[in-house]
Amino acid sequence: MSTPTSRAGYVRGGLVGLCAALVTTAAHAGAGGGAPAGGAVVLLLVVCATVGAVVGEITLEGRVVRAALVVGALAAAQVLGHVMLTVGGHHEHAGWLMTAPMLTLHVVAAVGLGLLINAVEYLYAVCGSVLCWLRIFASGRIRPAAGQGWRPTNVIVARPVLLRTGLGMRAPPLVSFVGA
Repeated sequence: MSTPTSRAGYVRGGLVGLCAALVTTAAHAGAGGGAPAGGAVVLLLVVCATVGAVVGEITLEGRVVRAALVVGALAAAQVLGHVMLTVGGHHEHAGWLMTAPMLTLHVVAAVGLGLLINAVEYLYAVCGSVLCWLRIFASGRIRPAAGQGWRPTNVIVARPVLLRTGLGMRAPPLVSFVGA
């Protein structure tokens, strides 16, 4: 059964994949790597979508643990995306290592976006739960039309004796009113 909490995992996974792809692309372009094109974009999207799908399926209890998972996933997706953009773009820059300012900005982006995604997931679950409860109370009863009156009806229900297997009660009644 799908609950607001289980659906919030899909929101988390989608946001992790989307934010990782956007931050990695912006950082790569901002660092002088240029706008990625062609195969590099495809590789980046596959990596970020895979990380987002994996994170969306993991169910953890506790906000701190979920926040650590999201921050770690964002950091891993950014590193893998950086590698994919470097390999897919067929250009080499100052090695595979990141500079200190670039690494600092990636960490700050991962932590900030991770906390925001965690807050969005929590608010999604809360709002979804509230809407489910409101739907129950807001549906109300359907009232009959003003011109219709209430009439008692005979409800016919199958007796449990008829639903059982075996011989059941086959004897005649104790008192017979036929000849009286």
